Amino acid sequence: MEMRELPFLGYVNLRGDPDDARFRSEAERALGVGLPLKPNAVVGGDDLSVLWLGPDEWLLVTPPDRRAASTELLRDRLRELHAAVTDVSAGQTTIRLRGDHARDVLAKGCSLDLHP
Repeated sequence: MEMRELPFLGYVNLRGDPDDARFRSEAERALGVGLPLKPNAVVGGDDLSVLWLGPDEWLLVTPPDRRAASTELLRDRLRELHAAVTDVSAGQTTIRLRGDHARDVLAKGCSLDLHP
């Protein structure tokens, strides 16, 4: 089995009202992709992933060189709306697991059902 870190990705927490069409529209314009609105869904673009975290919360995962621009553009677009954009990069990392027992390793520390 192989395990390695994918360091230095950008992580931005986004909070807002998914029932607010203007919030969704402005977020999509800033990100280039729509927000996933169903539990445990992920939407991806060329170099951006948006993960559903809760009914009004998403995590954006970006390349390190896009993090600051994405954060500022979102803040600018959502400035007049009830929303929050927070850079949480310093507290995150990504671990890539590969191999026959990767699912077993993940299942030890995850409450999700990872059965194929």
